[in-house]
Amino acid sequence: MPVARPKPKPPISCCEYWVAGICLCFWAAVIFFAWYSFGTEAARFSNEIAAINKKIADNPGVTKHTDALQQLGAEQKRAYASAWVLMFLAIYGCYLAIRQAHMDIHTPLALTALLMNQFMLYITAGFRVGTSPWCNPHNTASYNRPLMSASHMFFIFSFFLAFVQIIMGFMRDALRERQRVVNQAFR
Repeated sequence: MPVARPKPKPPISCCEYWVAGICLCFWAAVIFFAWYSFGTEAARFSNEIAAINKKIADNPGVTKHTDALQQLGAEQKRAYASAWVLMFLAIYGCYLAIRQAHMDIHTPLALTALLMNQFMLYITAGFRVGTSPWCNPHNTASYNRPLMSASHMFFIFSFFLAFVQIIMGFMRDALRERQRVVNQAFR
């Protein structure tokens, strides 16, 4: 019995390469924000915890320092968790950006589910960056006005990229067919 040959995969369009590259730059920026969060928030809490530990060592009978230490420990864990969430979102986003450029999905339900997953990923990452501690003017320790402006622009850009990913997902077959025709014309 003859074996049917699989249909050759159409070439990836130039537009898909550009969008994947821009998305990888977006996720690199998310990694920067995650490392910045590690370096500022988590390190600041580490320094404050070390100062309180020194006070506890100097005054072993005072309990107000232990209460402050417990509260700072919880805030430090929250800061680390926030930074790790951004890091995870960035790694997963890089994977999806590369995967979307190289995938060929023929099932509409699977395509729609993947595009909605990506849409929510971009919006979540943009929201996390746009509402980070350096954007809070009441947090004097980590408030940074230029970084706050960049974070808010980043948040707006995440909406743009989310919609571009959806449009690219639904136009993938047409773009790849057009690229196949162009490639044949240059042969």
